[in-house]
Amino acid sequence: MNLLLLTPEERIRDSEYSVRDRQRVDHILNVLKKREGDSVRAGILNESLGSFRIIAVREREIEGRYRRILFASPRNPKLALFSALQRPPTVEKILQLAGTWGISEIGFFNSELSRKEYLTSPIWRTENLRTELRLGMEQGRCVFEPTIHLFFSPPQSGKKPVLKNDWKAELSSFPGRLFYLDRKGESLAARTEFENENAACGFLLGPEPGWSPREKEEFRGIGALPVRLSRSVLRSEQALAFLLAQQEDILERKRIRK
Repeated sequence: MNLLLLTPEERIRDSEYSVRDRQRVDHILNVLKKREGDSVRAGILNESLGSFRIIAVREREIEGRYRRILFASPRNPKLALFSALQRPPTVEKILQLAGTWGISEIGFFNSELSRKEYLTSPIWRTENLRTELRLGMEQGRCVFEPTIHLFFSPPQSGKKPVLKNDWKAELSSFPGRLFYLDRKGESLAARTEFENENAACGFLLGPEPGWSPREKEEFRGIGALPVRLSRSVLRSEQALAFLLAQQEDILERKRIRK
């Protein structure tokens, strides 16, 4: 944990916050070895970066005072990810990577080659999605939480998940350039679409079996372009890591990262 991410729900008065979840309390006390009077790097969700000075340590609770140092800015240009259904452990890694890097939004949808049994996983519950995102955010010192869209109903007791087809309309109305990951596409670094610093980019990440020919045709029909990240066969979470690393390099080289 490289950043203590504080939320409005943890605020108890003015600039004072109470941290109660066991994992973060244990990390602060037993890994960082912090005690009353010590400070840790902190941030307020979707707002600012600063420091958190510990003023009281109780059983399973730490109280402290937050001091803002600066208002944070989200990444620009924005990057959105549209992912087919993945194995639950893969979803966890995708969410953590998204939180670490600062992806602006993530959509999960059912593709033709997705495995439907993944729809019943508890990972799709709001609290579980949030936990994985914030683990990544604290790792990457990012305070901006990605927006998540599920193009299916999350699992509920006694009810089967319901698939939604509006993800295609979401893609068609995306206000930037769209790319789908495909080993037969042009390399990401060779594309010239990133020269406009204000242009949002959306990337489509397929299931491990890949996209169907019909899906590729539909993507091309809405203007999405195929891009290649590697000549190797990558797992979904590896593909996302490759994508974010290469995108980071592109933005740095073109001096458009803010």
